[in-house]
Amino acid sequence: AASPEHRVAVARGKLAGAHPAALVLRDLAGNAMFAASAAAKDAERCRDVVRGAPDSVRGREGARDDASTLSVEDQVAVLLDLATDESSLGRHWQGLQLWV
Repeated sequence: AASPEHRVAVARGKLAGAHPAALVLRDLAGNAMFAASAAAKDAERCRDVVRGAPDSVRGREGARDDASTLSVEDQVAVLLDLATDESSLGRHWQGLQLWV
């Protein structure tokens, strides 16, 4: 579980306009289960999924730069991109089958 200090830091980052993908990457880096169980190659693949493709909203909006800040509109666009990314959904919800 995340410490109260970590949760406050994440909340402050959100309020300051930090890139949502950068906040997720920070959470991944501090996740003991992820660090202990994932091989370096798998961990990097997960980080790449969070960063998004360079032509995606996440990639265009600076997910590779932890210091970037976004407008509210850009934060919403990135959050929607994260929430609807099939690669990300497939990793979070094992066995997910999207029906169109």
